[in-house]
Amino acid sequence: GWLEKDAAGAAAYVLNHLEEPRALLSVRTTAFGLFFVDKDVAVSWVQKLPTEEIRREAETEIVKYWSGSDPTAAANWSAHLPAEERDAALGTVVTSWSLQDADAALTWINGLSGGVRDEALETLAFPKVQASPRRRRSKWLIQLPIATAGRRH
Repeated sequence: GWLEKDAAGAAAYVLNHLEEPRALLSVRTTAFGLFFVDKDVAVSWVQKLPTEEIRREAETEIVKYWSGSDPTAAANWSAHLPAEERDAALGTVVTSWSLQDADAALTWINGLSGGVRDEALETLAFPKVQASPRRRRSKWLIQLPIATAGRRH
């Protein structure tokens, strides 16, 4: 479609029509399309979006697909988003990654610190806990490095 033939034109059109009723759908579709045309263009386009709500929609759409092909890169990008935008994107990528390879996701999370680490640990634990049989779930939870996560002095 249009994104494949003229990515810059299609992206500019969406930016200029954000007040329309279906703007969020257009933003998600454009973020998805730009990601597959050129991920760097998609990532920079997101930064041009005018509001936190709209950026969050686009960021979440990008990491939904990025986490399938390169979860480390998607997680790194998500972790560096502004705090008010980070939770949805980070949650999406960590959830996806944990279902693919929870140990790799946990290793990545262990390299984080502070609030980003706490957010990622919470997201990682939830799907694993929901999907695991009781005995495996208990063993897995005990292995989580939460002794220092979230500890407040």
